[in-house]
Amino acid sequence: MYKQKKTILFLLMLMLMMLMPKSDACAQGIILAEGEKIKRLFRDSSESEIVAFAHSFSPKYSKLILHLGKTVAFQRGGLFFFKTSRANLLAFSKALSDRQISLDLWMMDSFGADDFISIYEKHQSILSANLAELDSLGISYDGIVVDLEWINHPEGQHGEKLQEILDFLRQKAPAKRIKAFAPLIDNDEENRARGYDTEALKRKGIELIPMLYILDGGFFKQGDFPVPYLNDNRVNQLKQYYRQNGFDVAVSLESGLLLEKRGMIYFVKTVHDARHPVFNRLAARGSKQYTYLQLDRLEALEPFDLIKNDTTREPIQKGQILYWIRINPSIAEKSNFIWHYHLFNGS
Repeated sequence: MYKQKKTILFLLMLMLMMLMPKSDACAQGIILAEGEKIKRLFRDSSESEIVAFAHSFSPKYSKLILHLGKTVAFQRGGLFFFKTSRANLLAFSKALSDRQISLDLWMMDSFGADDFISIYEKHQSILSANLAELDSLGISYDGIVVDLEWINHPEGQHGEKLQEILDFLRQKAPAKRIKAFAPLIDNDEENRARGYDTEALKRKGIELIPMLYILDGGFFKQGDFPVPYLNDNRVNQLKQYYRQNGFDVAVSLESGLLLEKRGMIYFVKTVHDARHPVFNRLAARGSKQYTYLQLDRLEALEPFDLIKNDTTREPIQKGQILYWIRINPSIAEKSNFIWHYHLFNGS
């Protein structure tokens, strides 16, 4: 029993750490996104611990998005299948309501056209099952979010299917606000080509949440350092476009190691803490500072295997160069959500 209690407290502390940025990043809300951590937290905690967790958020946060999973949340294998998970979700929603923190529940996610079609074919059953269970449990929540990214490809344009999903959701939950994560840039024509007709979605009352993730923007090599495509000027341009169009914005503070292979720059491992043991095998060889990020150039002191985010091993040779990218929390200023699971997640 004592060991189980320690495990629960560890999970709570881990989640709490994920919600503590190193500086006052002036976002208004947070996103709890990582499925396995959500599953363990709601399954293994007592009601009082879940309520304490809900009361631990800084008063500056007034809204929260909680991921319910890719498919049906309450079926076997879902994030909230267990009886304790459902009871804790109810307690969590009540505690947030008491604190006047709005709660949006994130249902479904896909990346790429093929994944989108798989979700599209099941969207009515997924949404109907989730909404029915939430209603039967008496869960208090304000809105629903979907995450259907990069839905088009040259052989299939799926913008109408996206609108069909959102129309069905509006029909099933007319009293709830409906939001959608979307990979938007400051070009309406390009957004339509990606499957996101922003004007049509606005007319339907859909609130779009663009995602501003520097790591996802990619890098190119220039001299001794990688250069982010989402550099300071580009970030400012996008933030201005998002503000002008009244979009919520989600930013990521994920930092970590970049690796150069065959002339390409890849993000391979999430690392936030300079005390991470990987740095015992790396020596600093200069740095480059931007407004929203810092890049450190590192040289391997000895051969070793780097365990990447996907758990595979990458052989690193003595003298090989890696880069540590650190995102400045100031990028979250005047943003609506911080993708918090990336912070202090033990990686």
